[in-house]
Order: sequence, then structure tokens, then C-alpha cells
Amino acid sequence: MGVLFLTVHGTWAGAARWTQPDSMLGRALLQSARERGGSAVVVPFSWSGKNSVAARRKAGTELADRLLELRREAPSRAIYVIAHSHGGSVFAYAMKEEPGLADHIDGFIALATPWISVQPCGYALALRRLLSNAVFYLSLLPALLGAGRVSEWWVDYLIARRDSHRVPLPEDDFVASFGQKFGDLANDIGTYAEWYVLTGLAVGVAGYLLHRRLARWLVGSAAEFEHRTKVAADQASTLHERLPRSVFFKPIGDEAALAMTWTSGMASLMQAASQLLFYFLQSVRDSWLSIPRYGRIIGSVALILIWSVGTAVLVVFTILADGTTTAAKLATAIRESVPPGFSRGDFDIAYLVLDLPVVFALALWSGLILGLAALVAVTLVAWLAAAGAGIPTLRAALFMRILVEAAPLGNHELVLVDVSAAQRQERVAAAALGHSSVYESPSVITAVLRVIHALQSPQLEKQT
Repeated sequence: MGVLFLTVHGTWAGAARWTQPDSMLGRALLQSARERGGSAVVVPFSWSGKNSVAARRKAGTELADRLLELRREAPSRAIYVIAHSHGGSVFAYAMKEEPGLADHIDGFIALATPWISVQPCGYALALRRLLSNAVFYLSLLPALLGAGRVSEWWVDYLIARRDSHRVPLPEDDFVASFGQKFGDLANDIGTYAEWYVLTGLAVGVAGYLLHRRLARWLVGSAAEFEHRTKVAADQASTLHERLPRSVFFKPIGDEAALAMTWTSGMASLMQAASQLLFYFLQSVRDSWLSIPRYGRIIGSVALILIWSVGTAVLVVFTILADGTTTAAKLATAIRESVPPGFSRGDFDIAYLVLDLPVVFALALWSGLILGLAALVAVTLVAWLAAAGAGIPTLRAALFMRILVEAAPLGNHELVLVDVSAAQRQERVAAAALGHSSVYESPSVITAVLRVIHALQSPQLEKQT
């Protein structure tokens, strides 16, 4: 019945020329079969080519059905699958879908296919809890900003109503005017601080109640989270599948191979970043819990009080400047509020009452903003690494370990192919990327034919 070669293209290569019977590779396969006294047919398999596990798994199911159909049509015909890039991943998912299919395939050749191992992190559950708490506390930033803004509007209304009912003082009465302005300043700071304290405590109480619900949800959904993470990792991994007799080509100088090396490095960076984030959050949590409970309560209230007074001082001084509280005016007020000798320690004690809350409020706002930015940056790096491996989900980015290998586990042949710049004059598609035209290289075609002959022999020969 001859030989059937099923060709599977890679990512974003639905119109790949090399998969067709009249391509350089297709003609070489047919000619080689005729020279050996047999017949052959080249059958392309097309799929969406999207760079995602979901797309490759769907294509794997379709490929498994197609291979079973071809085997039923001709039970005695030899079937060889030749795949490129993530086309090899599609074949691996077909083996995952139909494990017994490996017994019906006579050989498999993969060129520049990334074999991916995905496993849940050992600290995934703990990191989930810490991240949930970190995101919850960082979300207090917009809550505090919103509550503070509401306080400003309300206090501005009270001040405007007070001034509208006040009888103007004589212009020549400097003492009375100065006393009134000084009294208004102290009253404004006190009023602002009072409302900031009330709104801050309201946010704190609401946050405490929401945090209790969050803690119960984290405990109740832990088992489901672990199960879903393990299932997602098993579905994405292609490193441990049972395959037929196989040979794997690893290009040297191939753009996609270099990209997968970069992805593997990014995955390592992702894991290092997530571990650093985990240990940092864990140390912060342990340090906070080492304080007695009542000390934590008193400290939280004290922090809210100091934050309220410091923010109130900033708001009052920026409003006195020109009636606005824009970010630029606020930054100017912060800079000018610190006395000249503060860094040297020779400041007046009178400044201590106002400036320390101001500095603390600035540090709190800056810390919250920097913490949020760092969390977003680490998450973005992790997501980019996971996307490079075709698993663009936060679950994979934060809670899984991704490894990229040139060949799956098992007793398989690995052949190195040089497709660096020195070999590119061999290409028909010289203007294309090496990864896109690597099956058009005469040296690669020769290596594929040699491997096909070895697979057709009773025992797989060693390739050099």
C-alpha cells in the first residue's frame, strides 16, 4: 500500500509551502519512495496555527481523528508524521487524546519543536493566599483616595458656609486678622484631620470585614484551586507523552529556537520573580504576625491617625496656595513642608508636629504606589514568559513552572541541524526567517530523508 507522509505546520503558518506535495520536501519524499521501488503520498494537515494551548489541543483532537481515519482506510500502509515547530506539539496532544495511537504510527519526525513541561509550583497555594491579601491591601489605596476626596468636598463645604456667615474684620486691625487666620488654619487642619480619621476608620472597618470574607473564601476554595492548577498543567505539558519511534531535529541558529531559549530563560526569571515575591510577602506577613494582636490593632489605628493628620496638612497648605489640590501643587507643598535642617537633625521642635505626619503620609502613598507598580511589573514579566510558551494565563504565570526542552523524555534520537547564517544561501525562501523556511533547505531535506530510511529499517540507526 506504500507510504503516507502526513505533514503538520507550525504556529502562524497555515499557508506553509513545505507541507504541500509539490514543495521541495514533498517532491524529495515522493522521489525517494520511487527510487526504493515503492509509492508514497504526502497529505497536509491544516490547523488554526494560533499560539495557545487551547488551539493546539483542539488541533490535536482533530489530528488524532484524522490519523485513525487514515489507518482504517489502509491498515497495512506505513504512516509517518513530519511536523514543524508547534506542529509537533499538536501531534503530542493527539497522543495525549488517543494514547494507543502511537502503536499505529510508524515514525514521527519533529523539527524545531519546543517540548514543554508544566508543573504547579510547590508554593502555589501559599503564594495565592499572600497575593490575594497583598492585592486586597493595595486596593485600599483607591479606597483611601476616594474617602479622602469625599472628606475634602465635605470640609470645603463646611468652611465655605462658615466664611459666608462671618462678618468681615476691619482692614487696619492686623492683630485680629492675624488671629483669625491663625485660628482658621488650626481649625481647618483639625477639621480635615477629623474627617480623614473618620473616613480612614470607615475604610479600615470595611476592609476588616471584607478581609474576613476573603480569608474564608481562600480556605474554602483551596482544594478546587489546586485541582484546577494541576489539570491545567497536565493539559499544557507535552514532555511526558508516549510517542512512536521518533527523531527530533534541533536547529542551531534558528530564530524560533533562539526565541524558545529566550522563553525558557524568561520562565526561569518568572519563577525567580515569583519566588522572590513569595518570600518577601511571607516575611512581611511573619513580621506583622509577630506583633501581639492588640499591638497590631493599636498600631493600625495610630497609622490611620498619622496618615490623616499628614494628608490633612498637605491638603490645607495646597488649598491655601491657590485653591487647588493638583498633583503638581501637592508635590510642591510636600517639598516645601520639610524644614531646611530636617535631614541634619537641627530642626525646630515646632516643625515636628506637622512635618512628621506629612513625611509619613508621603511615605505611605509612595509605598502603596510602588508596591502596586512592583506587583504589576512582576506579573507582567511572568505573563509574557507564559505567553511565549503559548500559555498566556495568570494561573500559569504565577503558579506554574515552565520548562522548555529540545526533545521529550524517553529513548529518542536528537539530531542537530545548522541553519545559521552560513547555511541560508541554501534556502529557496532566502528572504524569510530561518524558522519559516527551514524545511526548504537542501541539507535539512537530506537529513530528513536519511532519518526516514532509518525509521523504515528494522532498527533505528544512530544519526550523526
